[in-house]
Amino acid sequence: MDYRLVLFIVANIATSFLGIRVTNAQKSPSTFNVLDYGAKGDGQQDDTQAFAKAWIDACDAGGDSTTLVVPQGKTFLIKSIAFKGPCQSTSIHIQIQGNIEAPSSIDQWNKCEDNNWLHFESIDNLFVEGQGVIDSRGSIWWTKAPIINGGNGYARQITYEDIILENVQNPIIIDQYYCISYSNCANQDYRHILFIVAYIATSLLGISVTNAQNSSPTFNVLDYGAKGDGQQDDTQTFAKAWIDVCNAGGDSTTLVVPQGYTFLIKYIAFDGPCKSTTTIHIEGNIVAPSSIGEWDKCENNAWLHFGSIDNLVVEGQGVIDGRGSIWWTNAPIINNMMFFNCKGLQLSGVTSKDCPGSHIAMLHSNNSIINNINLIAPQDSHNTDGIDIASTNNLQILNSFIGTGDDCVAIGSDSIGINITNVICGPGHGISFRNSITGIDRMRASSSPFGTAVLPSGDRVGLINEPVSLLGSLTREKKRLKKSTRCQVKQHLMTKM
Repeated sequence: MDYRLVLFIVANIATSFLGIRVTNAQKSPSTFNVLDYGAKGDGQQDDTQAFAKAWIDACDAGGDSTTLVVPQGKTFLIKSIAFKGPCQSTSIHIQIQGNIEAPSSIDQWNKCEDNNWLHFESIDNLFVEGQGVIDSRGSIWWTKAPIINGGNGYARQITYEDIILENVQNPIIIDQYYCISYSNCANQDYRHILFIVAYIATSLLGISVTNAQNSSPTFNVLDYGAKGDGQQDDTQTFAKAWIDVCNAGGDSTTLVVPQGYTFLIKYIAFDGPCKSTTTIHIEGNIVAPSSIGEWDKCENNAWLHFGSIDNLVVEGQGVIDGRGSIWWTNAPIINNMMFFNCKGLQLSGVTSKDCPGSHIAMLHSNNSIINNINLIAPQDSHNTDGIDIASTNNLQILNSFIGTGDDCVAIGSDSIGINITNVICGPGHGISFRNSITGIDRMRASSSPFGTAVLPSGDRVGLINEPVSLLGSLTREKKRLKKSTRCQVKQHLMTKM
């Protein structure tokens, strides 16, 4: 069969009957790097004007979207600046991977518009994203800064729901006469205000104000003996901490991977079901072994395996480094992370780099959200897919960067309702529909410069600089994926003791 003929027929049906416009993906959104406008990024020279010039061009450029890039590895000194619209493109992104710093002394500051250092105004569909740090150096102002008041008027229809207040001095303040000092304030009695709020909450709204310390226990891997030096094996300490996290009761529990440490982890399985809603908060770095001989056997070809944990939250700014270069010429392919039967997963913030195989594998994990993550591998790395999906329905992939050596997103069989929005792909391929796919149902790609979609034949069809729904019918595979056996953390511990 000549797949070019098939693609021609599909394109004709899409344009003639469904009203879908298939455009050339080479017309990618315009990118404006502040370095190209003279920014130095040394943290010493004033880069305000360079940012302002770059913003003018980015905002005035047409097309579906434009991107202002603040590159990694630089620190930009910025005085007061106003990013104003409206802009000409449908959406505009400010990608902040480098650091932005305010002046270090008050006399270096310009007049701030509306008392804001970085001012954004009248910009529809603005996305500010990235892993950079915005440091306002505020200590010079804490005894001198003007207070921005809310003005006069009413605050109506405010709802408080499912809020946990922990270690706060004044849980809720209704304050008509706010003053900065909390002392010598006229017309003010905080005890009276707090009494009124507590009475309304408990008597009229039925809200219970309780001690939050026991409702959300936190388990830090350092408390279980983890060293975090990047040299000693911390696998067992993570496994022990996970058992306590997963078995703890309460509304929610949190496993903390703290900032400032690098944890060497071999294969590990985080398996449920758990007794509460579980969060894994990753602020430190996790690295795989540096040689193949140090790897344990990986169940299901996954380095970090998450199984049967409903409503799991994995979040943070940490880096998960698979050190995959030792595997790129050696089979088998190992995924950095696999989520198996994790319904309601929320994955956000983290960076996965140099995976041995795919960064993320999603299997039987319905109703999940992947948001604001970074998946990175060299362009010449082998089989380093960004996200592999199979037997998973209603998955949202949002506001992320995926630059790998292979597919950006690979969609396999039995997957319905995949929504990919504001995802930047490249280097690597675009979206791949795997060989088991016989049709496409309820897939949506929106405002994403994917480049190309890779069909099972290896042919490519240009994707989409505008929202589009890909319509068709999806038939189930006759032979279902076999449910793989997974070792439990407890069994893994026993074999290692």
